[in-house]
Amino acid sequence: DGVFGGYSGLTSIRIPESVTSIGAEAFIGCSDLTRINIPEGVTRIDSSTFARCSSLREITLPKNVTSIGNSAFSGCNGLTSIQIPSSVTDIDKFAFYRCINLDVTIDNSEGNVKVGEFAFEACKSVKYLKNVIDVSDTPLKFEITSDSTAEVITDKSYEKLKSVDIPAKVRIDGKVYDVTSIGSSAFYGCSGLTSIGIPESVTSIGSYAFRDCSKLTSINIPNSVTSIGSWAFYGCGSLTSISIPESVTSIDDDAFSNCSSLTSIEIPNSVTSIGSWAFCNCSSLTSIEIPNSVTSIGDWAFAYCGLTSIEIPNSVTSIGDYAFYDCRKLTSINIPNSVTSIGNHTFWCCRGLTSIKIPNSVTSIDSTAFGGCSGLTSISIPESVTSIGSSAFSGCTNLDVTIDNSEENVKVENNAFYGCKSVKWLRNAVDASDTPLKFSITSDSTAELIKGNYSNLDSIFIPAKVRIGDKIYSVTDIDSTTFRYSKRLKYIEISEGITDIRGGTFANCDSLKYITIPKSVTNIVAKAFYGCTSLEPKLLIYDNGTKCYGWIGDKSKCTEVVIPESVTNIGEEAFSDCSRLTSISIPEGVTSIGQYAFSNCTNLDVTIDNSKNNVTVGYNAFYNCKSVKYLK
Repeated sequence: DGVFGGYSGLTSIRIPESVTSIGAEAFIGCSDLTRINIPEGVTRIDSSTFARCSSLREITLPKNVTSIGNSAFSGCNGLTSIQIPSSVTDIDKFAFYRCINLDVTIDNSEGNVKVGEFAFEACKSVKYLKNVIDVSDTPLKFEITSDSTAEVITDKSYEKLKSVDIPAKVRIDGKVYDVTSIGSSAFYGCSGLTSIGIPESVTSIGSYAFRDCSKLTSINIPNSVTSIGSWAFYGCGSLTSISIPESVTSIDDDAFSNCSSLTSIEIPNSVTSIGSWAFCNCSSLTSIEIPNSVTSIGDWAFAYCGLTSIEIPNSVTSIGDYAFYDCRKLTSINIPNSVTSIGNHTFWCCRGLTSIKIPNSVTSIDSTAFGGCSGLTSISIPESVTSIGSSAFSGCTNLDVTIDNSEENVKVENNAFYGCKSVKWLRNAVDASDTPLKFSITSDSTAELIKGNYSNLDSIFIPAKVRIGDKIYSVTDIDSTTFRYSKRLKYIEISEGITDIRGGTFANCDSLKYITIPKSVTNIVAKAFYGCTSLEPKLLIYDNGTKCYGWIGDKSKCTEVVIPESVTNIGEEAFSDCSRLTSISIPEGVTSIGQYAFSNCTNLDVTIDNSKNNVTVGYNAFYNCKSVKYLK
């Protein structure tokens, strides 16, 4: 005993095969000892034999050793691995205590190894080659769940575990039980755990079982498992991939939420539902294949994921609220014909999404479903949709929306298209509550468009018909103050049916670039487009080519004008202040020239063909022109 104890200069030693016994504390404290052989004849490693040999790197236990004594290798920090042969039946307390870098493998083929208290305390890992182990021989704790089964339960001591194998069978008080489940919160918060072995005997993984095991990098779920509980792997931030076996039928709520390093996951055809928050905040998950067996995707299921694209199979009938919330890298997604509704905030702030097709099966688009999808450029809403929720497309600043309202039954809530580039209805009858525009009834069958809060709109579609209450009215007029000084307004589409555009209607809409004027318009009053300097500079002819409104857009671009032969009427102030206009010929078909039509065209020589002596000229029509000449 103690023959070399404390001898610090000893680095290695070879013990001859003739030695059959090594005494207690024989090499205790030999801090420089790096390797030693143990002869085949030795049957016992005595108490503290190699304790505190902190530089010992490797040791091989012979096949004849049957027992390892109290503290035999305690404090051997340099040891990284050791194989304990099947001959060993007794490992005393503290045998490998605080061997912090040590992976232990125990051959328990005979199922008869007795392990003392704290024998492997603070070791890196302990693995049993035989699945039947005595409850006293494992750091795990169990609860008997039936006459033949047991469950792994939580214990505070797991906090120090780095790696562990769950046995298939455990002996408790002399009776063997099948380990069939990992209990709720079993390894919750085991932040040091890097790997775990789950045997084929396990059929269920309980809720919170591995929650916040932040260093767990991989796990193999055996084919025997049929259920994975909610929050089971929540917060496993180092988990990079996982394969779910065919035996699992559902992925419960939050099962893999906050697995920020997860890049791939295989979902088998057996799974029918993906629970709420199931993969929420898996920021490294760029793609996932959803099998045809899945029928529902829960609320927040893929919110905050790094997904770039996803294929949803036709088996899916329900996509939950917030399902793809803030998936900013998502560029494309298909919605199958089996889906009937798109939930609240489903695609909110998916800024990378450039296109999406809404199938004819969809009947409702809920509040803020596509809000903030600024990358979307166009979308067609089919006639099957009867309800569009508040702010459904709000903040889609580049979006042109086309709504098929063939059935005239679409209900649109407040701000559904707030900030969109344009909204177009394929059917002209629009419910007054379904448009940001305001109307005033002018007769039993007509209404006019009046001034409202349009300051935030950059595009407008003016319908030909509007439903107010239970009655439909034809929109025939636009009030003269309706859009005046609407500084953000860029695009206007006016439906067939409008007959009058009054003076000043679009005055000083200096961002207005595009406007469509239907054939039904028969009267445009002077200054209707006054100050619309962003409009494409051109001559505006309307009412089947018979009326000339005059020059619209930048008047400095008005240098040469040819008035078509079909024109009979030149409107008031048509070319007023076009000071760069130098010449113009007014065809003989013109019978009316409005007041101030060419006023202040200071460089203009006017020639009027009055062969028929029937031209009516308004007050100051040619005021301050350079010259006026009548051919008759």
